[in-house]
Amino acid sequence: MAADHLDLALRLARRGLPVFPCGEDKRPATEHGFKDAATDPEQIAAWAWHGRLIGVPTGVASGIAVLDIDPRHGGDDWLDAHKRRLPFVRSHVTRSGGLHLLFRADETIRNSAGLIAPGVDVRGNGGYIIWWPAHGCLVLDALPLDQLPPWPPWLLPEREPRALDGARRAGNVVADRFQVEGLANFVRQSRAGERNCRLFWAACRLGELRFVGAGQQREAASRLLGAAMAAGLDGEEARATIESALMRAVA
Repeated sequence: MAADHLDLALRLARRGLPVFPCGEDKRPATEHGFKDAATDPEQIAAWAWHGRLIGVPTGVASGIAVLDIDPRHGGDDWLDAHKRRLPFVRSHVTRSGGLHLLFRADETIRNSAGLIAPGVDVRGNGGYIIWWPAHGCLVLDALPLDQLPPWPPWLLPEREPRALDGARRAGNVVADRFQVEGLANFVRQSRAGERNCRLFWAACRLGELRFVGAGQQREAASRLLGAAMAAGLDGEEARATIESALMRAVA
């Protein structure tokens, strides 16, 4: 299996895609993460591929930007409502049953988690994806990589309205108690059917803020957890949602 993954990684590299190994948890298995991605066969062969997934950086590094649709957090509802506005694209089914929609990247496309809508993430400059077709997942509409359409201007997250006034999303702004409390209130006021989506969105915004230390972020995450439980979510489910969102925000 390791040899198979190495062979697949080398095939992608020959197509011009930089690759690097990731663990089963999708975290990079190299010292500098996606920044270590390479097309050099010797470097690729030097990495350990046993039990690894194949990661590909997004943005100008690979020429690919990705719209990541996660049905577990409502992304499929957004896609159903907007699919007629989307151009014909190459799509990869993900391990979790979601979709990666592939577009041509440029320097303006940046990472975001849930800014367009809950369950709709962007992977651009400074991000990466798992190349799921290398691991047995389907490719829908197998458009060649050199024919990917440009990113639709209406999908730039910074042009989308904010779902919560006062929830700052700039990563260079130090979080304060008012921002954290605003996110907690957003979750606390959730109604049945929207609670997990609201929690995921709020935790993504939390992950994009800058904290003085890890302890401050843990305290803020604990406030979100308390708000989610007050809204009626199961504690373990809410904790898993928060951890997933925080991991996406820094990916």
